[in-house]
Amino acid sequence: MLAGPPEAAAMVERMTLVLGERADWMNGLARKVAKRFGARWDSVDGKELSKVVAENTGFVAAWRGESRPRVVRVLPRPPVQRPPPPWLHDVVLPQLPTLGDLAAWLEVEPDELDWFADRRRVPAQSAATPLHHYSYKAIEKRDGRCRIFEVPKSRLRALQRKVLHGLLDRVADH
Repeated sequence: MLAGPPEAAAMVERMTLVLGERADWMNGLARKVAKRFGARWDSVDGKELSKVVAENTGFVAAWRGESRPRVVRVLPRPPVQRPPPPWLHDVVLPQLPTLGDLAAWLEVEPDELDWFADRRRVPAQSAATPLHHYSYKAIEKRDGRCRIFEVPKSRLRALQRKVLHGLLDRVADH
């Protein structure tokens, strides 16, 4: 029921998908749930909702009947980005609750985002892999020691700039 908007008709559709068939008791339960939780739908806990379902006479009768409701599909609740901390309430930031949303905002495919994150930890010394996101340049200092500059390659640099200007520049320094 929580995997979409709090409108009763939409809840009935989701219950039908989950249980594989529509039942008469669904309409009354959906209306009751929408009335009780609609105003704070995004913060409703599954346990709290399950208590209301377990107290519904139509559901209880179906559960105790000959053809007990059986789950045939699970609908996950859509991800929601947590609200920002109080000091960021006036800052306009994009909503990016999933990695897919972040990838779309960065204008890359989700697999590319994973590639840029280098979660596989490919060693930089392994020249056989194309996973090098940085160029390295050694500059000799006046005292004879060496300083190494890591310069992001163009695609990573473009992503970093988008994060800088689209997110970090909007947040005040503290």
